Amino acid sequence: TLDTYENNIKVSTKTAQKVKDELQWGRTFIDDTKYQAGQKRDKLKKEERTQAEAEMVIAIESGWFPDKDNTMETGLNKLLYKLSNISNQGYLSNVKVIRGKGTRLASEVNKYTSDKGIPNKNIIFLGRNSVFQSSGFDKYREGISPEEWAFFAGLEFPEGLEKLPDDTYVRLMEMLTKAVNLWAGLSVETDMPYLQITQEGKRYFKFTIPKAEQIEPELLKEIYSRQLDFIHSA
Repeated sequence: TLDTYENNIKVSTKTAQKVKDELQWGRTFIDDTKYQAGQKRDKLKKEERTQAEAEMVIAIESGWFPDKDNTMETGLNKLLYKLSNISNQGYLSNVKVIRGKGTRLASEVNKYTSDKGIPNKNIIFLGRNSVFQSSGFDKYREGISPEEWAFFAGLEFPEGLEKLPDDTYVRLMEMLTKAVNLWAGLSVETDMPYLQITQEGKRYFKFTIPKAEQIEPELLKEIYSRQLDFIHSA
């Protein structure tokens, strides 16, 4: 348990409590995404729309993750792997999570959505703001009105950084939860010490991370492991 970690690793009570507070985001992401997925399915039944219009695609550009997180060492990669298979779980069967680095993500999403006829407006992108400005993502901003475009949550980092340093807490589940809710037109908290959210366009929000939150490696593993538990139990 986290209490055991607090006793064995000599971390402050404040740090341990902070970690406990983060565990909720695994559950919140699942609950909120289940709800929005259900709304899509209900709309499909009521309006006799095609199956493609009930699909949700969450696309994660992962080139900004700390180098250590490209291994299984921290547990973040296990979390991402489970997210990538989330559509195997009943109430999330119409949700597809796709992961890719840089502009390669645009190709991966296109490969999945074009065959199925999934509209751009059903796609949620989370990743580096600089990557999303490239021409590879222009096709996701096509349509007569912005309501037809994909949703973008573009990340900005502390000055001089294009990725987070090792042993930094990646608030992936919290950012995904906020992106899903903003995509659905809901309000979220936007001004926090560790994350500021500003609207840059109708379907474009900037997620600014003002500083890297470095946490003891064992506590990082505990956060990701517990968030993974919530996804397993969805």
